[in-house]
Amino acid sequence: MLKPRGRQVGFRIRPIGKDSKMCHCCKKTKLLSEYNNGTAKQYNGQLCRSCMKDYRSKPENKKKENERKNGYHRRLRSVVIGNYGGECACCGCDEDVFLQIDHINNDGAKERKEKGLTSRKLLNYIINNNFPNTYQILCANCHQAKSKLGKCIHRCSVEDLLKYDYVR
Repeated sequence: MLKPRGRQVGFRIRPIGKDSKMCHCCKKTKLLSEYNNGTAKQYNGQLCRSCMKDYRSKPENKKKENERKNGYHRRLRSVVIGNYGGECACCGCDEDVFLQIDHINNDGAKERKEKGLTSRKLLNYIINNNFPNTYQILCANCHQAKSKLGKCIHRCSVEDLLKYDYVR
């Protein structure tokens, strides 16, 4: 009986060659170019592209993958919000569902374009850069008012609000 070539790592066998490895699902040895470089965290590059496509096409797997990703996003978000005080910098609202990350200098669009940041990447960027002071936490109302009026509604005078038809 022939022994598999390579070393056994847990439940899978990786061939010795540097340019190929065995798929965890179909058990075929394939070139490294046929893998997705570990984009699915739970398999860490163990499934070839065709097996990963089959895995992701099943509804129960899609739901499980989305729950995993959303849980990770919620944990990152709570870390960022907690490090910036856990409440709105203007009105003090501390309801997590209403809190948003605000760019203090109103340069969010420019920064997202230059650095290619999405909401998930922004959270990682903030954490990796030790929570820079160019961000603050605002509730949705204060954030929207700051975007439309240039300052929060709690810091506006009645004349400012009349100018924008916010008081009737």
